[in-house]
Amino acid sequence: MRLIENRTTPNGQPWVATLAQTTWRRAGGADRLVLALTEPPRGDTLLLEIDNGDNAPLTVGSFKAHYRSYELVFKSSPGALWLYYGRPEASFPVYDAAMVADELLAAQKDGVAVGPEEKLKRGWGFGRSATGPLFWAVLILVTAALLFAVQRLLPESPKENR
Repeated sequence: MRLIENRTTPNGQPWVATLAQTTWRRAGGADRLVLALTEPPRGDTLLLEIDNGDNAPLTVGSFKAHYRSYELVFKSSPGALWLYYGRPEASFPVYDAAMVADELLAAQKDGVAVGPEEKLKRGWGFGRSATGPLFWAVLILVTAALLFAVQRLLPESPKENR
């Protein structure tokens, strides 16, 4: 038994992706089968392929599919909002949501329309992990200023007469 999805390659060629595969024997009263997907589906149609072999066709009376649903619940002011993502080295925020859970869950929930995804351009600023050109320019200026200050604070060495 396998769960498959029909997909197409970037150049338009059709191919079948196997999302889950298992052998199921209905012995010992095991009426329930759980398939764990190896990757998330990309489309909205999945096919369950059953190889009965020499056995009579399997009659499927009903089935249930469970999937994770991700949603953001937060309190905001009216206006434009931005969602930044895609930085795996960033740490997760830590909130004590139990303190405001009742207020968040009781508040009116508004759906939002998500705009098109925008790719941020890397600027001349500090960039990711502070390695941009501006960072190095500021570091060189600060180092030069500190060396100049230390040189001015040190007493001059006495000149020797020959």
